[in-house]
Amino acid sequence: MNTEMNPLPGMGSKDRLATDLKNVAADTSGLIQEIAAATASDLAQVQTKVEQSFDDAKTYAINSKLALGEKVRGAAIATDGYVRTNPWKTVGATALAGLVIGFMFSRR
Repeated sequence: MNTEMNPLPGMGSKDRLATDLKNVAADTSGLIQEIAAATASDLAQVQTKVEQSFDDAKTYAINSKLALGEKVRGAAIATDGYVRTNPWKTVGATALAGLVIGFMFSRR
């Protein structure tokens, strides 16, 4: 059973998601085979393995959510700092973006 939940460094988010889904599929397939081959006394061990797999997946999801929150918070702080140090550049860029979007919608 594959209990590796840490993505490899340098992988993109799509690659990590695909790898994680493959790991879940492999774990599920292995557990189904163990359940099919298990006797009544083995079912308690299989249940423990299933519960541990779900706990690992839940922990990984929570850690991923926290890491993403930290990245978003860092980006928001960096953006706030840029806007505060360059207010007129920000106003100009926003006005330009508004004009471009308005021009695009007026052509339809």
